[in-house]
Amino acid sequence: ETMQRIEDLKAEQVRLGKELANSEKLLDLIENLIRDRCGALTDSINALFPTVRWKLFNVQVNGGLAEVCTCQIPCESGLVAYESANTASKICADIDIIKVLSQAYGATVPLFVDGAESVNVLPDTGTQTITLSVSTDAGLKIQEG
Repeated sequence: ETMQRIEDLKAEQVRLGKELANSEKLLDLIENLIRDRCGALTDSINALFPTVRWKLFNVQVNGGLAEVCTCQIPCESGLVAYESANTASKICADIDIIKVLSQAYGATVPLFVDGAESVNVLPDTGTQTITLSVSTDAGLKIQEG
């Protein structure tokens, strides 16, 4: 009877080993699906924006994905985090984001750009743009143009 019990336990061990292998294979497939869907989501969102790029997921040490939402601005050396970009790049990125969101929601509102002296050429906004910039004039100067 003891020998029969040992044989039964060995058979159960083999069966459970196969179940574990199948479960691990299924988990790998699920993780690949999640990674592919996250990549497709990131690509579809980035396709809406002419200049800025969004990093929506970080790959963790264990291979899992952590949700993030980081705006990145393209430059000559690659992508720079929004926080590390210069003022002109930030202003142009802001305009890009506002323009895309305005189109998505069907809303057009005047755009106020503070610190406009930092940018050589403002991107087209498709709406009224009011620029605020530093000047050496003694008083407030309003220019149309």
